[in-house]
Amino acid sequence: MSEAHDDLIARPYMPISTLQELDQDTSHVLTEGIAPIANLIPIGLSLLTGEEFSGKTSLALQLGLHIATGTPPFEATGALARHFDTPFGNKALYLALGSSALHIHTLQNRLSTPSSPTGKPNRLLVKNTWAHLNMENGLQHLHDHLLGAPNTRLIVLDDLPSLRRLFRGNDRDLFFILRRFAEQHNIAILIMQTAKRSTSLSALVDTHLHLKRLSIDSYARLEVSGRYTRAATHLLYCPSDRIQYRFATMRERVALETISAHKIISTERLLILHLMRDCALNLTPKQIATVLDLDYDCVRHILSKMVRANLLLLTQRGHYAIHPFIQPLLDAILDQDTFLTSFIYAPIPEDDLADPLPDEAPSPHDTSSNSATVHNPHPTPTNSASPHTPNSATVHNPSTQTHQPTLPVVGPEHPERGNVHHHQRNDHFDPHNPYRSQSA
Repeated sequence: MSEAHDDLIARPYMPISTLQELDQDTSHVLTEGIAPIANLIPIGLSLLTGEEFSGKTSLALQLGLHIATGTPPFEATGALARHFDTPFGNKALYLALGSSALHIHTLQNRLSTPSSPTGKPNRLLVKNTWAHLNMENGLQHLHDHLLGAPNTRLIVLDDLPSLRRLFRGNDRDLFFILRRFAEQHNIAILIMQTAKRSTSLSALVDTHLHLKRLSIDSYARLEVSGRYTRAATHLLYCPSDRIQYRFATMRERVALETISAHKIISTERLLILHLMRDCALNLTPKQIATVLDLDYDCVRHILSKMVRANLLLLTQRGHYAIHPFIQPLLDAILDQDTFLTSFIYAPIPEDDLADPLPDEAPSPHDTSSNSATVHNPHPTPTNSASPHTPNSATVHNPSTQTHQPTLPVVGPEHPERGNVHHHQRNDHFDPHNPYRSQSA
């Protein structure tokens, strides 16, 4: 490191002063208002980590977008916007060292979609190449850029592996030089790295931001800690088709906590939720199994677990409805699998649990037929299949949905006791207890 270029990373001169003198002279004190984004991106060296494909690039681009447009981050309003104060009129430089020109154009299109409230910013500069980070080249070029654009408040270095190829030395030396460079020029430098939350690199920076995507891909948690910022965790939402992070609403926060999102997402559950949203009806297990062409017992098992996970609500009449808690998350949940949008459902059958109309209700003394239908709410053991004959009785058991052995039939001569036709068993029928027989 040559002495001729030491001024690039030299710490600003500060005379020996008393505490009273420091209180009167604030020229060397970095106040909160100088930060590019208060309580989020302070002056100095910051590190943004996260797992692969967690959205780090999108988040860093949006932070640069907020600085370039002077808008509060993540659509903050009111007191929250004042907490994340973002001064107007600043610039940001994004060095996408690991991205191709095609990737940069793709990101630019996502930033400039019509749904973006800021449109195309002209204060956010992007470049994917840079000279080696030494005093004669890379750092000198950064210094010259800051002299030509004095309003630059943020430099994003994406990412650390690409940055290492431009620097001869270890990470400690690299971070020391960049940290001093940020202090000298009164700017923020943000380095991006694919890493877990606990990383040794966090000890080399002033601020550490960690982004963790939830199982519902549109939601993520941003954890912030550092020397100049208060430790905080923010729940963010970002649609899949554009770069537009925002703070999650209180309804979304409650819903995510209620359904334990890290446990509930599976293809079968997404398919059932997609069906119930599209048809806008409360459905029975039989209807769901028929429409999706799935096994009935398997569907009942899935539905019971979805009720315990607060995805569905079981009504008193055996129908299932989407739980009100997850309504704010429904669109984001169903975006998990694009296959569902092209799935073709079978026709929905009639409601098998619908109440009969008053004029269609069967009479208890109807003798127009020799067959009797017994509605048995309790399961009955099955020994052998019984063929359907004109005098056979069919037992409808909602809990098993299978044909049970036939019971003795009450004949027309005595409606209350009647003649007993024996099928498979030679006992007498007890009318007071149809589930127990008496020996002749």
